[in-house]
Amino acid sequence: MSDFEPTKLIGPTFCDTQPPEERAFILGYVLSKDVFLPEGFLDKAAVRGNVLDLGCGRGSLGAALREINGQINLVGVDIVTEYRGENFREIYSDIRKNNAAREVGEIKKKGQKFDLVVSCALPPGVIEDLINEGEVTDIVKPEGSILLIFDAPIGASFLRMAKEAGFELHNGTFPSDPDILYWHNGSKLRD
Repeated sequence: MSDFEPTKLIGPTFCDTQPPEERAFILGYVLSKDVFLPEGFLDKAAVRGNVLDLGCGRGSLGAALREINGQINLVGVDIVTEYRGENFREIYSDIRKNNAAREVGEIKKKGQKFDLVVSCALPPGVIEDLINEGEVTDIVKPEGSILLIFDAPIGASFLRMAKEAGFELHNGTFPSDPDILYWHNGSKLRD
């Protein structure tokens, strides 16, 4: 069973079908079990300052991040921003209607930087383009991080390319849990 379904509004992209509160709870569990310490690999202090949520959808990941740090300046990017009956707009300080690659390119041109760039369930092809072109790593502040959570297995060639770009692969705790790619700006200094 998929958490997403094709939408007629925007063609071959997807909208999440779960209620936002249920999806936020599930993402909160994934973050606590697979991402953040003590069971994961990342300190919760990484959720600070300016945070960019690529493919924000109805705000489920944003709500989970707000539970960790309610003081973040959270910017969402999604192709669909016409959701009705949802309170996701209250979660974000700004919601930009754009696809992820174009928005990251515009952010880079403006010289804007984020403490954390995060996405959940964006199609691997979109993320591959962002990593391959190097733009997503160019919009991260010194000591900033990128956290990419996938809802489908990552292909071998994509994984090789991501590792060459400095991303680490982290697997979920259970077989049905997502693959996670993590990149830290400070890691470039160790090379």
